[in-house]
Amino acid sequence: VGIVRYLAENLSCPVTVKVRLLSTPGGDEAWEDSLALYERLVDAGAAMICFHGRTRLQKGSVTGAADWDAMKSVVERLGRRVPVLVNGGIATLDDVRECLAYTGADGVVSSESVLEYPPLFTETQTCKVGGKRTG
Repeated sequence: VGIVRYLAENLSCPVTVKVRLLSTPGGDEAWEDSLALYERLVDAGAAMICFHGRTRLQKGSVTGAADWDAMKSVVERLGRRVPVLVNGGIATLDDVRECLAYTGADGVVSSESVLEYPPLFTETQTCKVGGKRTG
């Protein structure tokens, strides 16, 4: 929070932050702590939040599904104050549309999926069947 405050006060460009769900030492989601942190980041001067709907422990073979309900909660809590982008579970253009409609986010971010499938954000008639892109 201190770094965001310092940057926001000393830079002439907006400061943005990408965050994940916090987790407890046992690996469970620490949802209220997460929301409190995101609010403090905005209070400190973050001009936009990019929220990844997974914890830092959800990587590699234990990635699991992104939590779109959590994404929606972040948008509901902070979306009136700053733009909120969401990240996680975006593999097709249909996912983009569904995620935006469900969460109310201002936009989506994709990393691995767009590297695997560069035309992800174009209309290619690609759909997802059994979790895999086809078409």
